[in-house]
Amino acid sequence: MGESALAVAASAGNPVRVSVIVPHYDDLDRLDACLDCLTRQTLPREHFEVVVCDNASPCGVEAVRARIRGRARLIVETERGAAAARNRAVREARGDILAFTDSDCRPQPDWLRAGIGELDAADIVGGLVRVRAQDEAAMTPVEAFEAVFAFRNSKYVRRNGFSVTASLFTTRRTFGRVGGFRRGLSEDVDWCRRAVLMGYRLAYSDRVVIEHPARRTLSELEAKWFRMITESYGLTRAGGRRGLLWLMRHWLVLLSIGPHLVVVALTSKLSRWRDRLNAARILIHIRLYRFLLSHRLYFLGAVGERTDRPDRTLTESTPKRAASATIPPKAIVAVVGYNCADILARLVAACDRLDFPELEIHICENGGAAAFSALVEALAPTCDGVLGRDEAGPLPARVVGRARGRTHGGRALLVYEASGNLGYSGGLNVVADAVADDPAWTAFWVLNPDAKPEPSALAALHSHLAAGSYGAVGARLVFSASNTVQQYGGRWRWWLGRGLNVGYGRPADAAVDVGAVEREINYVSGACLLASRTFVEQVGPMDERYFLFSEEVDWCLRRGTLPLGYCHEAVIHHDHGATIGSSRDMSARSALSIYLLERSGVLLTWKFRPALMPLVAVTAGLYTLRYLRRGGWSQFRHAFAGWAAGLRRETGFPKQFARPPTSAQTLNEAASA
Repeated sequence: MGESALAVAASAGNPVRVSVIVPHYDDLDRLDACLDCLTRQTLPREHFEVVVCDNASPCGVEAVRARIRGRARLIVETERGAAAARNRAVREARGDILAFTDSDCRPQPDWLRAGIGELDAADIVGGLVRVRAQDEAAMTPVEAFEAVFAFRNSKYVRRNGFSVTASLFTTRRTFGRVGGFRRGLSEDVDWCRRAVLMGYRLAYSDRVVIEHPARRTLSELEAKWFRMITESYGLTRAGGRRGLLWLMRHWLVLLSIGPHLVVVALTSKLSRWRDRLNAARILIHIRLYRFLLSHRLYFLGAVGERTDRPDRTLTESTPKRAASATIPPKAIVAVVGYNCADILARLVAACDRLDFPELEIHICENGGAAAFSALVEALAPTCDGVLGRDEAGPLPARVVGRARGRTHGGRALLVYEASGNLGYSGGLNVVADAVADDPAWTAFWVLNPDAKPEPSALAALHSHLAAGSYGAVGARLVFSASNTVQQYGGRWRWWLGRGLNVGYGRPADAAVDVGAVEREINYVSGACLLASRTFVEQVGPMDERYFLFSEEVDWCLRRGTLPLGYCHEAVIHHDHGATIGSSRDMSARSALSIYLLERSGVLLTWKFRPALMPLVAVTAGLYTLRYLRRGGWSQFRHAFAGWAAGLRRETGFPKQFARPPTSAQTLNEAASA
């Protein structure tokens, strides 16, 4: 998407196609200089907007507004951190192209035009970051060091798979699919690597140029590395890893001092030997600092927080959202159906009885036109008035039809006809896309069609979510038939490539230590998962490559530092496997559910723990033998085939099965062949 796209947009009457995103915290002079540079862009001003998101600077919003002087649109985000500020700015932005920079950067005149042009050949573009000393003739030692080693974005993009957000271009569509920046991590590294894993193309261009001031003092440099090391450790722990390999890399950092002293001696970026000696001195100091800090973090688990904060990059020390408790709660109920209209009608009726002030029910029907029509007909009795086709406004992506109505309890009900069978995660992503522009909702409730929530369940879940600042919380899942616990939450067993249902088989009314459950689990069941808006926006869409099973495990493992919770007061009765054929009785399980269950566990291991694949290939393969004892030869055959497909990294709907029908035939029937 380059200049041609801008021309088309302008001719369509909507000239603003680029949004420049600038987070800011208490750095008015540098913000002023940044905005001056943006006013001198060669791209016509009517083609772009500048959105400054202030992160509750101590100087006050009016001081920021006075310094902006109409050169940008100002918004305020009180939730702490650069990730929250950038995410808020994106939500408020109008452009289809997003250009990220920082308030202390100075974009060169052709920055926007060049960055847009590079998007014709890539989905994400990182640019050249020139480090600028305050006075080239009188560099401080830290400025000399930064001139050699800071912002090597060409290396970051080509070798490390990420670009710094000081100069980053992408499209709104790509950003929406990848999801927002995640707080508490190295957000540029995390976001770009998530995008690359999803297949998006990352490129570097030295035509896309900004200047960044070099840090001048040692305290500034140490503050930068304190933030980067703690965030990178958080990124390592986000996948459940203890971080031994991460620690070993910091031994390499220590060993790199020698080779990099040679780099300092030979660099053309410093002209005086005095500057080279100063840079070498800082090199030794900061590498030792990084080495010691990483070991302190690894062995002690916490290192406190720097309070000097001379580094003006937004960090987690900015104020928390003060007004969050005043936002009226609104939940989005997200359900995926496949030819199970009667079951979904019972779920809608149960949701209508929930003791919760405001919610919307969104159902994505994956079964095709006939299944969509049957579902609309089955849901009509639950509505007060007509549940009719909604032709107003554009349809969400991958949706070919939509029906809208209102339940007897006044709940908004929307039903989407998917363009094909998108799988479980694909259907949930459709709902997330459909509600992304609604600023009112605070929680996203994933429910299985065969779930039966008690009336107080959602209120209890939402209260627990807010009280503990959790990213996502789960409920007490109870088997309807036996009145025993299905799970409180899940613990993924990496050595086996499959999950453990924490609490399985206990009496439904058994007492439980909630804190112990929350310490044990590392994912929440997709049968009932209430996610905060922050979780949805920071983690991004579910990975659709699994098609079915393990997608909620993957989603939770990508949550970063957001904690998971368990609400014992929220009870969900579950007719396990009623819609997908994953019965508790192995002999009754459908071929497709068996195949996908075994495949998904192996795929998850490939994605998060590839080093464990030799072990999991053996343990997961042996685990399929249980079907011979409990289910029979046919089930073992499909389990073994799924295990083998996982080893081959096959994704999507399995080709050897007939494509699921788009008529009234159920998934069970389609999968039993």
